[in-house]
Amino acid sequence: MIIDGTNLILGRLASYAAKRSLEGENVIIDVIHGKYKKRLVRGSPVENLDTLPSIDFSLLKNLPKKNIWFPISTSRGCPFRCKFCSVTKMFGTQFRFRSPGLVVKDIQDAEKHYKFKKIFFCDDNLFASPKQGKELLREMINYGINKDFFTQTRINVAKDDELLKLLSQVSPRVFLFLGLESIDNKALELYNKKQTLDDIKDSVNKIHDYGFKIVGNFVLGSDVDDKNTVKNTCDFCDDAEIDYPSFSVLTPLPGTDLYQELEKQRRIFTKNWSYYDLAHVVYHPKKMTPHELQERFIEGFDRLYSFSNKRIYKIILRDLLSVNCFGAIKTGILTLKSLKDAAKERQDYLKYLENIKK
Repeated sequence: MIIDGTNLILGRLASYAAKRSLEGENVIIDVIHGKYKKRLVRGSPVENLDTLPSIDFSLLKNLPKKNIWFPISTSRGCPFRCKFCSVTKMFGTQFRFRSPGLVVKDIQDAEKHYKFKKIFFCDDNLFASPKQGKELLREMINYGINKDFFTQTRINVAKDDELLKLLSQVSPRVFLFLGLESIDNKALELYNKKQTLDDIKDSVNKIHDYGFKIVGNFVLGSDVDDKNTVKNTCDFCDDAEIDYPSFSVLTPLPGTDLYQELEKQRRIFTKNWSYYDLAHVVYHPKKMTPHELQERFIEGFDRLYSFSNKRIYKIILRDLLSVNCFGAIKTGILTLKSLKDAAKERQDYLKYLENIKK
């Protein structure tokens, strides 16, 4: 009964999300005061993000004294329309951002409570607007903010040398999470990524030239992917020396174009939302069984993060020459351990998939 209720709510959310963004700031106070009687409350987009209050980080207690990644969000929305992505369904395609001065003030206020050395910009695409991104970086430079820098962005960032130079001034160590998604041009076209394999290769080389670390993510399970896709992708990661490669299983998140497509084709075989975590196969791929895709997914992580992989040692050697080599090596080891643990947990799911028939 609980699962049925969850399915109903998510189904309604999916239908509504497909039409407009879902943001709660304009209704949350009324929800808390019980002014809404319906189970599903509709929010509205926040047009001016500067009107939102800053997060009071002094309320956080018992945080570790070291190795804190300070999270901050500077924007919402994304002008791109990747088929599997839920960002545009939640926040729309209009790119909205906070003023750079307010962002820097939030960083300075947080430093009064926590002496963090790392910043995680949790925007879905921090440099969707290169102009706005450069204004933010210049503001950070003006106020002497110089910390480890981690954010998500597209490979387009490699085409802007001015932005990359500013980024190198802001941080001694830069980590860029790039949605590389696939090494197959047909898959990239199906995903509506507006990029090619040649674009990816050129961007990876350019970003490495600046000494930045690349966390490159690949989405597995497109209609052109087969049993060799993971092996070929691992080969690419090793050859291109992607610092921290990762895989995601193509997942039809409710409200996305992908969900509507696979639902119409009756290829989704479970609505157990706990499996919709980008790590479990929940639909029938075209050129593999669900079990085969899940198996390749796990095998890919095992290969990429095996101590027999020469790429690992090249990355460690790079870190030894970096500003904070011991911290970087520790991060790498913890990443490896978490990925291994996650892969082991999904062995049980493989047994479940053995019973799924086309």
